[in-house]
Amino acid sequence: MLWSVNDLLGFRLVCRDGDLGVVRDVYIDGDAWAVRYFAADTGRWLGGRRVLVSPIAVDEVDLANDVITTRLTREQVENSPDNGNAALTRQREVDLFNHFGWPYYWPGPYTWGASLYPAAAGMLPLAGAPPDPPEPHAGEPNLRSLREISGYEVRAANGAVGDVVDLLVHPDTWKIEMLSVRTGSLLRRKHLLVEARAIDAVEWDNDAMRARGPRERFLDAHPEQRGDRRGGELRGGE
Repeated sequence: MLWSVNDLLGFRLVCRDGDLGVVRDVYIDGDAWAVRYFAADTGRWLGGRRVLVSPIAVDEVDLANDVITTRLTREQVENSPDNGNAALTRQREVDLFNHFGWPYYWPGPYTWGASLYPAAAGMLPLAGAPPDPPEPHAGEPNLRSLREISGYEVRAANGAVGDVVDLLVHPDTWKIEMLSVRTGSLLRRKHLLVEARAIDAVEWDNDAMRARGPRERFLDAHPEQRGDRRGGELRGGE
């Protein structure tokens, strides 16, 4: 079963001792194709301050009730570094991870550093002292908002396939496995599933993704099935 990342928008994030906020956006690692953060609106509690929560902190996702339960406390969240609207640099990630006691994901060989799974990474000790401040533009995270990626055009070797409308994530690894792509004209529109591993490159400046192979490979395979992703099936649309 894969989860729709779009469907997670609007979910309530909950601490061990009370509400945290509501998911307003999701940040994707453009290199590892993984969900790195939920951007939560804390509402009146912290004056609408945006808080970033890593899947490392997630304890349970209740799809039926639109709730993501974390292992955090409200005090931890309240005292966490305030990123504001500034770009999330590696040094800001270091500050965030040090505050919550999460092991860094970027030095290791796997998606979550020393582990393939964020839940397992959350059980590991912090990986030593903070590294030296990174050189400008060197080793910076390639984090992209779900809202930014939505609408990107998927281009095959011989033409356009369609536009990205959603990302499908594995619930254990939080890696993006599939892209939901809308193709066709208004009257003959359909949704296809494109494997994330088929994407050779992302042209961030051109809002486009380069897929490996001819467009017919994608148009003739992986039609998105109707149903409810929250119930285990993939949901299509018109």
